[in-house]
Amino acid sequence: MVSAREPDWEQIVGGPGRLGPADRQVLERAAAGFTPQIGAIALAVGAGIAREHRDLVPAGDDVVNAAVVDATHANIGAIVSTLTWAVAPDQLEVPDGALAILDHLAREADALPEMLRMYRLGAAGFLQAWLAHLARQTSDAAQLDRLVRASADHVAGYVDRISELIVRRWTTVVQTAALADRRRDATVRALLAGERVDPVDLDHPVDRAQVVLALRSAAADGPTTAAVVRRLAAVMGDPPALTHEPAPGTVLAWLAPVRPADPAAVRSLVAAVPPGVWCAVAPAIPGLGGLSEGAENVREALGVLQRTHPGGHAAEHADVALVGTLLSDQPRAHRFLRAVLGELADDTARSRQLRETLRAYDQAGGRKSGAAAILGLHEKTVAYRLRNAEASLGGPERAYRADVNAALLLHSVLGASVAGPPEP
Repeated sequence: MVSAREPDWEQIVGGPGRLGPADRQVLERAAAGFTPQIGAIALAVGAGIAREHRDLVPAGDDVVNAAVVDATHANIGAIVSTLTWAVAPDQLEVPDGALAILDHLAREADALPEMLRMYRLGAAGFLQAWLAHLARQTSDAAQLDRLVRASADHVAGYVDRISELIVRRWTTVVQTAALADRRRDATVRALLAGERVDPVDLDHPVDRAQVVLALRSAAADGPTTAAVVRRLAAVMGDPPALTHEPAPGTVLAWLAPVRPADPAAVRSLVAAVPPGVWCAVAPAIPGLGGLSEGAENVREALGVLQRTHPGGHAAEHADVALVGTLLSDQPRAHRFLRAVLGELADDTARSRQLRETLRAYDQAGGRKSGAAAILGLHEKTVAYRLRNAEASLGGPERAYRADVNAALLLHSVLGASVAGPPEP
């Protein structure tokens, strides 16, 4: 029977302080050869961290991605130097740049455990590169074993120390970030009110073309606007996002992709909006003026969508811009509609039938056969209805003018509120 023996934990856990002079020489030589590689290793490790944390480090956010790389560079440099010179991790202060990422991540309420995990991932990435480098410095297996143990122990101690300092500073940083968010929100409100603002206070790449969203949930049990914004940002490649709540339940969001979104990308964004949400989408030119103009466009479009689709709907601003323009002065819109449609604006069976036929005819590109297919009627029936509509509007030369189509579109939004007395 083999008797159990207590492991020699001092031998197993022995840190860099237990290394001999020859080991120290190898460490110094290894550090000298490793230091020129730190920049490239930090880029690779930082990219790996970013891939694992897309919610916190969006692919298109150059500022946050650069902060991750800078922090990784600072930490790797600190680990190598403290390991080489046998500085105990619990004596460390945070190196310059190592916690710069805190300012960016503290806006997320649940970012603390994620940031601690980012440090563990970074440490693992560094350790893999460092141990491979160490293996090339000595052919003595026993010495390499000591160096590997010391390195792993030192990296673990370093991560513990940094984690402790992060937790200590987190509350202060979160409070500072909250203050910055309030300042940013105040800046957005001032911008939308037409006041002069400093773009620096927005902490957003305003020099890029934007894709602007206005969202509102159509049902209490529908998806939250925050979740929809994250989903749509992912469709765009997770660019930096600036959000603002101009009214309870309504959210504006500006997405700043690295490359301007083409029409196909905007259509893809509209298609990705889940059911039960009103969402208006519009591209906007770079600059503060583009941000405010884009916001005005999507807010107008959102109002149209809420009136025309009670259960939620997504559309580009361009698709509802005409209705939005016509509705900008509702009393005038009512007068325009009555003047153009005349009796066809009435809420009677005949008027509803003729309006429906005119819309189908326009939708079919001016083809009676196409309108018949849309309505499920015989082509002769469509022709008969069109003659009646033309007679009511004053003849063919008036029945198919642009103002008639605009009035029909407007009637589909305003409905019975503009109609004359209903049919008995």
